[in-house]
Amino acid sequence: MVGGGTAYGVAIGIRYKNWGISLARENENGESTVDNLDTVNGLATFDVRQPFKAKTWMLEIDHRRSINDHFDWISLVGIGHTEIILEDNQGVVIAVGNQGVIVPGTVIPIGPHSSESAIAYRLGGGIGYKIFDKLVFKTILQVTDIGTITRQIADAVNADGNRGVSTDSRVFSLSARLQYAF
Repeated sequence: MVGGGTAYGVAIGIRYKNWGISLARENENGESTVDNLDTVNGLATFDVRQPFKAKTWMLEIDHRRSINDHFDWISLVGIGHTEIILEDNQGVVIAVGNQGVIVPGTVIPIGPHSSESAIAYRLGGGIGYKIFDKLVFKTILQVTDIGTITRQIADAVNADGNRGVSTDSRVFSLSARLQYAF
């Protein structure tokens, strides 16, 4: 699971009637959570949280449909490339199933420092408000699949007994965008 982050980006694109295409560069700082890990000795089950950064190039196609003179419905799809960077070599235990061996707040080694690349996908929809003829404020609810984060967690195994833990990373977000037509 991914959450607790902030993101920003910039895009450039073209519009023809109700259709638009844009290329965006986005940066995100977030946290990845891995649930239900077991210690190697099997004495405890725990969840761990680790910060990450993601850098994404996203190609989006959007369609807008007029509600009235000021409001539009907006739908979009996107495909892109994401680089996921796990900078910290440690994580923080946030919940424990069997008390006594590990306690919440324990810092555990995660490593080594890693970077992964993946294809990213996006689906979203929202509303646009025409501030002026050439300036539109958009609010879009979107889900972006940024790929899989894999890491080695010391003294922990997943349900398959492997030390390599993978997390499919989907980001649900509400974006606020300003679009200016030149």
